[in-house]
Amino acid sequence: FAYGQTGSGKTYSVSGAEHVIVDESYTGGDPREGVVPRAAREIYQAVQNGHGGVNYSVKAACFEIYNEQVIDLLNPDAGQLAIRESKAQGFFVENLLVVECHGVSDLMEVFKEGIRNRHVGAHTMNRDSSRSHSLLVLYIDSTRIDPDTGEQIKQFGKLAFVDLAGSERLKSSGSSGEMIKETGQINKSLFTLGKVIACLDKGEAFVPYRDSKLTKLLMDSLGGSSTCVMVACCSPSARYIEETLSTLSYASRALNITNTPVVRLEPAQRLIEQLRSDNHGLRAENAQLRIQLGLPMSDKVRPSTAALRHAA
Repeated sequence: FAYGQTGSGKTYSVSGAEHVIVDESYTGGDPREGVVPRAAREIYQAVQNGHGGVNYSVKAACFEIYNEQVIDLLNPDAGQLAIRESKAQGFFVENLLVVECHGVSDLMEVFKEGIRNRHVGAHTMNRDSSRSHSLLVLYIDSTRIDPDTGEQIKQFGKLAFVDLAGSERLKSSGSSGEMIKETGQINKSLFTLGKVIACLDKGEAFVPYRDSKLTKLLMDSLGGSSTCVMVACCSPSARYIEETLSTLSYASRALNITNTPVVRLEPAQRLIEQLRSDNHGLRAENAQLRIQLGLPMSDKVRPSTAALRHAA
């Protein structure tokens, strides 16, 4: 996710030069591309060059959090969407339109549609100010056949690109009318995000994820079983030194957060993998004891190849 004050380059970092990206004739390769177009090509290159026998599917969704309301950028007419929670998925957006993408061009069309529909506005600090937090979420699943059991193994991956709205001061931005309300909601959710980062940095038992919709949806990324990258965007102007120092302070705290990424499997498959790992461990322990005692490896207790490697 990209974090920083308004006008510091968050959208440019995530999307790139949007007037170039959204052009119908654009096919990629411009040096002004952001993280998303570059990542899209990398993802499909990895999928195409993947291991044999593994099938991949890539799906995408694009939505924004505007005035604490979740809006589907691929289907804005659906209105405000609800955030639900389940044991398997954690927090998720209900009835969100998810589109299957067969290639880079499909994924970029989803992204372009999101750019066209998100809320933007103009004020004295930024003529193209994002008035919402926008999220592009990719769901990358893989299926393969286990060579030992012949069963199908399905793994689930999720990659989120988050372009946060920038923090701003009304005195500096000169916002008026509806933009005053937008600014209040933006600053409130960013304040909550800052509290979450601070709590994770300190290792506190209670983390206020539920205090805003943004932190609910970023819960598994910030302090869960994922890898998280924060892009700290700073203005080069000395006029905004206070905001720059605040951004760097958040970045230094985020740097201290340690996540433990795990492979996501179906519950039944995860149990099978755990039992299989325990079995290999026990076989390895048995083999090691027999070697120490000088006992032969009988066929009945002969360990598997994986167990022998584990014992070694």
